[in-house]
Amino acid sequence: MSTAHAIGLVTISRFGTLGVSLVGGVLLARSLDVPARGVLSVSITLVSLLASVGAAGLETAALRSAGGSDGAAVLYTSIRRSAVVAGIAVPVALMLLVFQVPLVGLRPLEVAIAVAAIPLVVLSQLLSNCLLGMRRYRIWTIATVGTVAAYVVGIAGLTIAGVTSLGAYLTAFVLGYVFSAMVLLGSLRGRARRPSRDAATRVATSARRMTAITLLQILFLRIHAPLVQALGSSGAAGLLAVATPLVDALLFLPVAAGLVLLPRYSAQNIAPARPLRDALRVTLITAFGALALGLLAPIVVPFLYGADYAEASTLVQLILPGAVAFALARVLQSHLLAIESYGTLILGSLLAVTLSVVVQLFLSPHLGATGAAIAITAGYITMTVTFCVGYARRPQHA
Repeated sequence: MSTAHAIGLVTISRFGTLGVSLVGGVLLARSLDVPARGVLSVSITLVSLLASVGAAGLETAALRSAGGSDGAAVLYTSIRRSAVVAGIAVPVALMLLVFQVPLVGLRPLEVAIAVAAIPLVVLSQLLSNCLLGMRRYRIWTIATVGTVAAYVVGIAGLTIAGVTSLGAYLTAFVLGYVFSAMVLLGSLRGRARRPSRDAATRVATSARRMTAITLLQILFLRIHAPLVQALGSSGAAGLLAVATPLVDALLFLPVAAGLVLLPRYSAQNIAPARPLRDALRVTLITAFGALALGLLAPIVVPFLYGADYAEASTLVQLILPGAVAFALARVLQSHLLAIESYGTLILGSLLAVTLSVVVQLFLSPHLGATGAAIAITAGYITMTVTFCVGYARRPQHA
């Protein structure tokens, strides 16, 4: 499959996922008040954050190496990592349930359900990247879209039945990832083998080098909703939960390009100017999409989510400049990973996290979700500038 075809398929799959997610988001917005929607959003964000920590480093190693000679080793290591996370998460969930511990607005049973979901999300993240590294894009599409579709079907069924508790919706979230695990494990059956010592060392070294980058970027992408809630407003977190998926949709193309291009940049010699050309093309398309989204947001957001969420359209508009900048950064990041320019990636990610958190701590107590949106844009732009400087200073042969 050609690069353009692969990027197109992954991007279309992301938009299909978005379409299904929007249906789920509308159902949740109509069945939960704004604070409860914020609690659910923060809970799922924290599950995804902890799962990403559990997969940190290895998910990028899988993307880079699953299609090569170490593919079986990466797959084996991914399944083993998921089992280790399950060995930690399940006892913790049981302890939280036994001792009746509430967290982030959830009751004890709801907390236990959320924690038990973590290993399933880890497994999905790792095996999905293995499929992308192997260039098995169609199976990846089925797993990705199917996960969200199963979740939304669960939401719809619960809403129709009048069961609108957070615990029920979290259970639907878990069942979506059960579907994902079944598809992914079935498609990769028989491919995982215990690696030789040399192969295991190569995979571990690759994952270790990427862990700091992954953790910092996860923190940057996930921290703003929990932070705005911690600063005193579940309602603001609910508004941010509506705005960020719309901006995320704009980033489907650059994210898809980065996912497809990383294994290709790693596997072949390319012209030195090609990554910049790729990045500029992706950024230009993203900029046109941002213009359209910015104009339509004040109409689309209240129509889809109701008048209570109208303020989220302003948040979308505030995040858009940063999203366009990130489109450039995402493609350059794939090239910098391929040439092992880890220092630049760590620095850019660290600066983005630090600046965005400082800005949010300063602005959100006064501006709520608006302060969080400004902080997100500041972080995106900081990351992009750093990656551009690193790309300009890379070795000339790279």
